[in-house]
Amino acid sequence: LATRSSASYFSSPTYLFYGRFDYTSVKSGSTTTALLPMYNQHARVHVVAKHLQAQFSSGKYQIVLQGFRDALTFDGTITGDSVTYRPNATFDTDDSYTTEAVNTLPTKTDEYVTVQIYKDGTLLWQTSTDADGNKVTLAAEDDKVFVIDVQRLDFTLQVVSWNDYQQSTVIY
Repeated sequence: LATRSSASYFSSPTYLFYGRFDYTSVKSGSTTTALLPMYNQHARVHVVAKHLQAQFSSGKYQIVLQGFRDALTFDGTITGDSVTYRPNATFDTDDSYTTEAVNTLPTKTDEYVTVQIYKDGTLLWQTSTDADGNKVTLAAEDDKVFVIDVQRLDFTLQVVSWNDYQQSTVIY
């Protein structure tokens, strides 16, 4: 299975289920019943950049996410070509620039996500690590938000559950 591309925009299904059933062939005419558990293999992420306009003034901002792949093999391994996402985003009344959700395949083993912020086509900031210095990855069934507060001196990225963020969790 591969995700679809239209120009430089990649999309992945909202849900992508994967299951595996191993069996041994038995005598012809016999019946075997098996339970096949299915697991959601997609990941979902938003990016929230706080205080961009207050720190860098108004302009045309863009969030770019790199470090994803576009295919899943029959054995469930993430593979394929590299994928870059440029999700649409808007500013709210609190000067938070929030992207639409990106539905994607999880990050490939030993690879990680890179988050970039551009203003008027110029790279302002990028990272592949969170505030604790860990590489940023997404696993199957993750629903995360990458929170970046540009007013902080260390300008770090916090990774939290989207549900926690929606419930007004404050990240400092």
